[in-house]
Amino acid sequence: MSDGPADLGAALDAARTTLARAVADRGPGARHVTFATHSPDGWPEARTVALRAADLDAGRLTIQTDLATEKVAALRALPRAEVHVWHPETCHQLRLRCEAGLRHGAAVGAAWSAMPASARTSYGKAPPAGTAIDAALGYEVTSDPDSFVVIDLRVIRFDFLYLGDVHKRAIFEDRGDWQGHWISP
Repeated sequence: MSDGPADLGAALDAARTTLARAVADRGPGARHVTFATHSPDGWPEARTVALRAADLDAGRLTIQTDLATEKVAALRALPRAEVHVWHPETCHQLRLRCEAGLRHGAAVGAAWSAMPASARTSYGKAPPAGTAIDAALGYEVTSDPDSFVVIDLRVIRFDFLYLGDVHKRAIFEDRGDWQGHWISP
C-alpha cells in the first residue's frame, strides 16, 4: 500500500479520479454512494444511491430518484445534502457538501428517453414509494416518466481522507477553484 497523496494537488487529483471511477465503474467500488439529507422534522437521513455524473472541476454531481421519495421532500424543505464516497481499492473517502436542485417533467425528458427500459422500472410505483403495503411485494412498477427526478448537486466543499497505512486528510473549498489545506485526520 502507498503512503497516499504527497501534496494537495495530488489529493485533488485523487478526488477527481475517485469520482470519475464512481460514475464509470459498474461493479463493486465507489459507484454506490451514501446520500445524506435532513428530514423535514430535523433527523439525518442517509441512503445509498448510484452516482450518475460527476465533474469535480465544475463542482457538479448528479443522481436520479423517484419523485415520491423522502429525499425529494427533504431537499424541497432544505436543499442541502452530503455525498459520501468510499473506494476500498484506493482507501479514499470523500465527503462532499452540496447545494441541491431538483429537475423533473419536461426538463428531464431527454434523460428519460436515453435511459434503458430496464432502468426506468426504478421510477414510479403504485402505491408511491414510502407508502405502507401489506406484503413485501405489495406494489406495482409503473415506469412513470412523471416520477423521474434528477438531483443536481453543486459541491461547495469536500473532505478528502486517505485511509491507507498513513492517514492523510485535506479540506477543499470552492473559491472559484478548489483551495485546500491539510487537517489532522
